[in-house]
Amino acid sequence: NMQYAWNLGLNGQNIKMRDVEYGFNKNHEELDVINTSIATGMNVSTAAYEDYTEHGTAVFGILYAHKGTFGISGMAYGASELVLFPEWQQSGYNRINAVSQSVTNSTIGDIIVYEMQADGPAVESTPNAAVDYVMAEYNQVIWDLTKAATDAGITVVAAAGNGYVNLDTPSYATYNARGDSGAIIVGAGASNTSHNRLAYSTYGARVNLQGWGQDVQAIGKLGTAYTLVGNDFNQSYVNFSGTSSATPIVASCATVLQSYYFSLTGNYLTSQQLRTIMQQTGIAQGTGVTGNIGPLPNMESAIQEVYDQSLGLNEETKFKFQVYPNPVSNQFTILSGELISNDAKVEVYTSLGQVVLTTNLPNDKVVDVSQLSNGFYFVKISENNRSFIQKIIKK
Repeated sequence: NMQYAWNLGLNGQNIKMRDVEYGFNKNHEELDVINTSIATGMNVSTAAYEDYTEHGTAVFGILYAHKGTFGISGMAYGASELVLFPEWQQSGYNRINAVSQSVTNSTIGDIIVYEMQADGPAVESTPNAAVDYVMAEYNQVIWDLTKAATDAGITVVAAAGNGYVNLDTPSYATYNARGDSGAIIVGAGASNTSHNRLAYSTYGARVNLQGWGQDVQAIGKLGTAYTLVGNDFNQSYVNFSGTSSATPIVASCATVLQSYYFSLTGNYLTSQQLRTIMQQTGIAQGTGVTGNIGPLPNMESAIQEVYDQSLGLNEETKFKFQVYPNPVSNQFTILSGELISNDAKVEVYTSLGQVVLTTNLPNDKVVDVSQLSNGFYFVKISENNRSFIQKIIKK
C-alpha cells in the first residue's frame, strides 16, 4: 500500500539511506540522475562478480529508483540520498569494516540496510554442509555494531537470510541469548494475498516483518531473468527475489514512516518504534506455511499510527468516528456510535500536518470544507482528553 503514502505526498523526504553489500551501477538510467554514491574513501573491488555488484543495483532500484516516465519507481524515491558501503574493496573483503563505516557515517534518523547473510552453525561446523544462511548479526561483532547504531537512533533493516533455518532451535540459543539488537529483521513472503512464508526464508521469533520474496520488479542484470533495453547494460531490468528483495521493501516503508514522523514532530522514531508500528499495523502472516516471519507492512494503517503517536494518542484517548460522504465534495457529516459533545473541536490537516481548518463541532455535525483544494486530508476530532483521526479525500 505504498501508493497510499505517495498519494499523501509521503515518499521519504529528508531521510538518508545506506546499503551495505558488494556494489551497484551508478550509471543505470534509474540511478544516474539522483543522489546515489559510494561512500567517500571507499571503492568496489574490480574482482567482484557482476551478479554480486548488480545485486546492489537491484536493491537500489527498489529503494530509490528515479520516479520518472519509464522503468520503475523506488518506494522511497524522495529520500535525500542513498549511499553504498561496500564489503569488498580493492584492499580486500571486510564486512565488519563496511558495517562500521556505515554506522560511523550515519546519524539519528538514518536508515541502514544490511543486504547480507551469514553462515549459521551447521555451515560453521561442517564446511560442506547444506545451506544454512541467517542474518548478518549472527556474527557477534556485527551484532555489537548494530546495537550501537540503534542505540544512537539509527534504524537498521536486515535480511533474515535464505537459509531454510529455524532460529528457535537450540543451535541458536547463544545468539538469541544476546537479546535485541534493535534491528528490523526481514523474512521473505509470498507476493500474493496468502502472505505465507516462502520455504527458503530463515524464520523464527527474531524475524519481525516480511516483504515480497518473489516477483519484485527491480533494475540491474542478474542471472538470466533480466531484460536489456536496446542491448544497453545501463537499461537493464530484472525480476528480483529472496530476502534480498523483501528487505528493501520493508526498509522503504521504514524510510517513509520516519520521514512522515519527522515532518510532524521534528524528531525521529527509533528502530524499535518503527518495527513495532509496522508489526502492530501490518497484514498478518498467512498460516499456509509454518515458521514466523511476521506481518507485511500496511502503509495506510502505519501512517495512521504514526500520526497518532505524533499527537501522543493511545487506545485510551481515542474514540471512533466516520466521515460521510468520503470522498467529500463541499461538506461532510460526522458519524459516531459514541456521544460527542458540541464542545468537541474539529481540525483538518494536510498530509504534512499543516492545519487548514479549525472549528467547534456544529450541532448538526456537518462540517463545511468547500474552501479546501482537492486532495487528501486528515480530520481530527478532540474532546477533553480524547481524540481520533480519519482520512478524507476532497474532490
